[in-house]
Amino acid sequence: MVTLIKPLPYPSYTQDYPRVSEIIKATQSATKTQALQWWAAGLGKEEAERQSLLARENGTQFHQQGEDFARGLTEGVSESFNSLFIELGIEPVGVELPVWHPDLKYKGRLDLLFKKNGKYYILDYKTSKKKRTSAYYADARVQLGGYALACEVTYGVEIEGAFVVVAVQDTSQNTPFEVKNLWDFQIFEVTPSQLRSQKKRFGKKVEEFYNPPPKKRKKEKAKEKAMIAPSNPFL
Repeated sequence: MVTLIKPLPYPSYTQDYPRVSEIIKATQSATKTQALQWWAAGLGKEEAERQSLLARENGTQFHQQGEDFARGLTEGVSESFNSLFIELGIEPVGVELPVWHPDLKYKGRLDLLFKKNGKYYILDYKTSKKKRTSAYYADARVQLGGYALACEVTYGVEIEGAFVVVAVQDTSQNTPFEVKNLWDFQIFEVTPSQLRSQKKRFGKKVEEFYNPPPKKRKKEKAKEKAMIAPSNPFL
């Protein structure tokens, strides 16, 4: 078994703190919000809910396997995780860690804190039906900036860098995404300098969350409504 640090419980004063994901969602661009609305409208309510539920179930399964493997468990876990941990040089320190920031007033739960060459890194797991570009995960990098800030305050460690690890269906096999041993990975690194920038970006999002800007002008809103419906984000 792997020896991990004991997760600290959320202090009572964080009860009403927004989560990192909540802040990201509340401050996302109007264009992205409109795109998701178009996607749901195009599919219909029931189908949109079905695909959203399936995506959440896949994400839960993937996160659980990542947590289990970091704890030293292998039963029911994709063999791909062994290659992933070797490639990134992961020495697990903590999994599913509650983190919070008393000054910025937010909280979250970190997927993985690990050491590599004596330095601390964090990792966030995502799932996707297909491979995507790095730009698609811009919000995920900002999210890691928020986790890094809170982790440093909560556990007193300096975070050197971060990674977004995306589980993608192995397209070389004609099998469903849910087959756990056929996950492929996309790995997006957030370098030390990039992480510093993402911390600042997240800090601005916190400020925007607590002090939202005035509503956009009617002309801007009309332009957003005229956009073309995007493709399904879950495919």
